[in-house]
Amino acid sequence: MTIGQKLQSIRLAKGISVYRLSQTSEVTEHYIHAIENNKSQPSIMILEQLLNALDYTLSEFFSESNTIISASSDEAELVHSYRALSPAKKKALLALLSNNEG
Repeated sequence: MTIGQKLQSIRLAKGISVYRLSQTSEVTEHYIHAIENNKSQPSIMILEQLLNALDYTLSEFFSESNTIISASSDEAELVHSYRALSPAKKKALLALLSNNEG
């Protein structure tokens, strides 16, 4: 699967239009179409912008698994909130969660 095909597959699995992805990623619709149609290869920076708008990481994107996991809106909100935390707050949250297991 090419980068464009995988990007399109993720976008469609999340029910996001090219227009909406363009608005949230600040990448033009024309360029997104060119990537998805394998007419252009995005830089890592552009790919990261697109993936962030899809609540996806570069490591998830390039993972060997071909399974596309769509997070629920609650899961996506948790991931988005976690990513916005300072390193100290992330560590405290993980400690809190590990104390509540079991």
